[in-house]
Amino acid sequence: MKPTHNYTGHATFDLTEGKIHRITSEDGKTRIVALFPKAWKAGAPQSMSAVNGQTVTMRPYHVTEWEEIELRPVGE
Repeated sequence: MKPTHNYTGHATFDLTEGKIHRITSEDGKTRIVALFPKAWKAGAPQSMSAVNGQTVTMRPYHVTEWEEIELRPVGE
């Protein structure tokens, strides 16, 4: 099983954002991985209202490649 973003893509305003996934291979082995944006395409800036009522301009990014870091249980 692969993360949904492998099929649908992923857009974000925050390139520091990471995702945690449990990936199960065909042989049944499971890995826990953290994924962070490695390569992306920048979109056009967009104006939007922030939670505090201010209008801010933010740039969306379409992530095209991920850095994968395998997480290990404590004690391994």
